[in-house]
Amino acid sequence: MKALLFKPYPANFTLKRIHTNAWISFFIVFFILFFIQPFRLDELPTTKVLVYAFYYAVICPLVIYSIELFGISFFKSYYSEKNWHVLKQMIHISMILIGIAFGNLLVFHFIFNTPINISSIFLSLYYVVIIGMFPIAFGTIVTQYLYQKKYSRIATVLNEQIEKRAKVFQKKTERSETIILNSPRPEDKNLVLPERIMLNGQGSSEQLEVLINELVCITAADNYVDIYYLDKQIMQKKVFRTTLSAISQKILAYPQFSKCHRSYVINKQFILSSTGNAQGLKLRLDGIKFEVPVSRTFIKTFLS
Repeated sequence: MKALLFKPYPANFTLKRIHTNAWISFFIVFFILFFIQPFRLDELPTTKVLVYAFYYAVICPLVIYSIELFGISFFKSYYSEKNWHVLKQMIHISMILIGIAFGNLLVFHFIFNTPINISSIFLSLYYVVIIGMFPIAFGTIVTQYLYQKKYSRIATVLNEQIEKRAKVFQKKTERSETIILNSPRPEDKNLVLPERIMLNGQGSSEQLEVLINELVCITAADNYVDIYYLDKQIMQKKVFRTTLSAISQKILAYPQFSKCHRSYVINKQFILSSTGNAQGLKLRLDGIKFEVPVSRTFIKTFLS
């Protein structure tokens, strides 16, 4: 059970996703309350039902915005996708439901002037949280399983493509008297080699001239980037004070380079293998000790 709860889970706390979930929940709740009229709303005139349905419905986006925007702003490490798992997802949704439960209690008190006491609090929590706990747990586990299966399958397909390219490359080099280290795959016909590129940081001394085919990957953290490249077949690393967007403008013009994550640009020629979990793909690059994540929006880039 412990292993299941700590399995990686896709965390998507982008503003677009928060807006979408918040207002979809608003319209769903409003529709249910106005047309089905639970919570004794059927006792009220239609105009009041319309107003009170709005009060109940608006609780959902208010709670979602409060919890998710507050959490992302002040607890970035907790809400990072790298550390997100099934248990955190369950806790997160439960927190939203608890917030909605208290919001509903206040609205109910406002509409019908009922007392707020221990009994009413527990009853509200029962309806919103206890009844919703099984769907939360079941839905989260099923979603994790489906994502895990999907990205494991994609990783298998990608590994097959990598293996085929490696075999073609090996046959080509066996026929050649001179093997150029990390020369492009046969399908990369548009590459112009050899060619050097000059990378610059914000500091006057932050310059690096490197062969484009020896540049392995660039990673970003805040306003700094780490540049990994080969120098006499030895992996080197330089740290520049700049952004990934600024330093990758020239690099992404070359077809062997691709952005795979908001913080990573890689040379696809150095991909050794891939693995998949519910959060997406991770790539293993030749000479790089850490795994490189592939965001779900960039996966199609590597399946061609």
